[in-house]
Amino acid sequence: MWYRVVSGLLLGVILSAGALHAQSPASSPASAALAEAIDHQEAGEADEALRALRDAFTADPGYIAPDRGAVAYWLGRALLQRGAVDEAITVWGEGLQAMTSEGRLDLTLADAFVREVYARERVGEYAPAAETYLWLLRSLDANLDAEQEALVADHLEPLAWVLPDGFRDRVGLTALDATGKRSVPDAPVLPRDGAGALLANWWRGQDALPATPENERLHEHLARVAHANEHYRPDGVYDDRAYVYVRLGSPYQTTEIQFTSPEFLNKVVFRQLTLSSFDFPENEFWVYHHVDRSAYYLFVEDLDKYWLGTTNDLLPSQLRNSLTNSERGIRRSEALVRTLEEVYKELSLAHDDFAMRYQDVADYAELLDQQEMMSQAEMDRRATQSGIDLEDVPRDVSGIDINAPVRTDMLPELPHSFAMGQMSQADYEEGLAAKRREENVPEAYTELFRDVEALPVAVRTARFLEPDGATRTEVFWSVPPDGLTPSNETEKALRREGVRLPEPYLLLSTAVLQDEQYRDQARHINRHLVGSLASNDGRAPLQPQTYSIPDGAGTYHLAVQWDQRVAVMSGDDVVNVGPLVKREVFRVDSLQALDASGRTLELSDPLPLLLPEDGEDVVPSLEEATPYPYRRITNDLPLALNFEIYHLTFGPDDRTRYTVAYEVRREGGGGALRFLGRGDDEVTSARTTNTGTSRTSNELMLLDLSDWDGEGDLTVTLRVTDETTGAQVERSIDFELVEAR
Repeated sequence: MWYRVVSGLLLGVILSAGALHAQSPASSPASAALAEAIDHQEAGEADEALRALRDAFTADPGYIAPDRGAVAYWLGRALLQRGAVDEAITVWGEGLQAMTSEGRLDLTLADAFVREVYARERVGEYAPAAETYLWLLRSLDANLDAEQEALVADHLEPLAWVLPDGFRDRVGLTALDATGKRSVPDAPVLPRDGAGALLANWWRGQDALPATPENERLHEHLARVAHANEHYRPDGVYDDRAYVYVRLGSPYQTTEIQFTSPEFLNKVVFRQLTLSSFDFPENEFWVYHHVDRSAYYLFVEDLDKYWLGTTNDLLPSQLRNSLTNSERGIRRSEALVRTLEEVYKELSLAHDDFAMRYQDVADYAELLDQQEMMSQAEMDRRATQSGIDLEDVPRDVSGIDINAPVRTDMLPELPHSFAMGQMSQADYEEGLAAKRREENVPEAYTELFRDVEALPVAVRTARFLEPDGATRTEVFWSVPPDGLTPSNETEKALRREGVRLPEPYLLLSTAVLQDEQYRDQARHINRHLVGSLASNDGRAPLQPQTYSIPDGAGTYHLAVQWDQRVAVMSGDDVVNVGPLVKREVFRVDSLQALDASGRTLELSDPLPLLLPEDGEDVVPSLEEATPYPYRRITNDLPLALNFEIYHLTFGPDDRTRYTVAYEVRREGGGGALRFLGRGDDEVTSARTTNTGTSRTSNELMLLDLSDWDGEGDLTVTLRVTDETTGAQVERSIDFELVEAR
């Protein structure tokens, strides 16, 4: 059953300059108590100041004093200083609620509440803190003073990192480049007029789990920002770790090249007079295997901040400069090769992109070791023949004479040439890796689905006009064969929870209709009990389901969430909902209601229907057809398109006359066509002209693809022409043609 959702946000007030800057009446009973608190504070009487602040808050929790701000803010700060974190957060929340109920708002209090809730991980307060954050964004559309602008702008830099490029430009965050960094140092990060509402609405559209009352994706973002503020913002400036962390979350694996192993120090640091272990920069290597294979990042420390770098940035300038064939240049080149060996050894354990480079430098370093040992053995023999005591020869820990001359006759390539080649190869390969990251890694990644197997739901939507002029949205969906079967990993996890498979499943589906501002308007909740897969061997698809969602108006959005859970049974009744097995979320944004004015020819979206295979050459009725939500079709599939035509015009004979045409286009041809040299688009079409006695017509058009061979993406375009007025309207639908099995 449909029910209305009242949009009662905690901070859902209409912003205006007056409301934002409004202060409490000077005669408020809290005024005297706040003045007393200030006197005690100036006198160094902290306990008395706290008591007076409590009195002021009790008298009026939403009190805002001229030039001093909200009493709730100052009481919360005093409590934080005493370690009373929970009480401080409670005070701030109650103060905000009191203000908004009276139309009085305070940005400083709102900012502190959001930051503290997520920094302290007070999960119970996430919902009001997230709404407060959205209000902070909406405040951008009010008349802010310089201090308020700076306070709100501080939230925009990490927000810009997760915005799509086009949307970031639309809201005017032009001070930030494509990576979210300031293109001009210290440039203000303030968007254009009206951006506050756009940003708040965008966040509402990012709700990853529309079936729940909270926006978990926004909670995740704000928690990441709080973590970045704590760990990746030295001196108040974000470093590149913050940029990656806010976008992608915690890395799957981290490592660090420490340059402190005894062998490395002995072979590299102790042999170079101008080199010390402090010349090797601190670094962190983050890998996101769960996001994409190309998602890995090397951060190199510089002036207490970590910036995205390359392996060559780990090489001290003393080693990279003056790589020559001189004795000193060769020793420097050998040290650089051994440094690369140390670097690639650690990185190759974290990501196989570095495996080949590690093998190359390790093989060359082994040749260096062999040459040194053979050269040392020859020198020891000559020293013994000359009567020199070998104990008097200065050696490093590995037994090599530190004053021994350099030999390169056993090497296939001179050290300086090999070292420069390896650095050049690193620049090239890591440049390609950066391009792959840019292409494959999303602007933002949510971990909300990381440990949940995806439910392969096939879903389509179609809009129709109701007699009262409202737009009805049909959602039809199904799950393909084996779609409900859990993976081995999921099955093992369920067994650890005590679930004995196979069991019946409960499919919980929630469809949410939202207005243009992503405010919930209505919900449709269904429960589908699916019998044990053992009964049909898991081969049969779930019978297609259809939801009719009324009252779409203007621009609206639709979200559907499916949760597949184990059904705990007692006889024939479901007595409990068991563990989650799979989940899927489907969103379609910015749907437009159909034109109900009656003045313009209008057409519904085409609804694919699967016809019964009865072998008769007749067109079946709509009642005999089944919605077909899948994108894949074969050329022998008995498929039809159902659609409705609205606002046809009567001719002189009091009848309507209209032409229905469809065109099927496959881009680039396919199958045998390409072998015959036909690479252009393949097109087929059909048309028919009808007459009627109603301004509305319900049509069923057969889709004949029997002459199509091969595979490829198809676009079917329906085009209706009103022959009386010449008006024309069209709709399209996409399929993927595959070979019949």
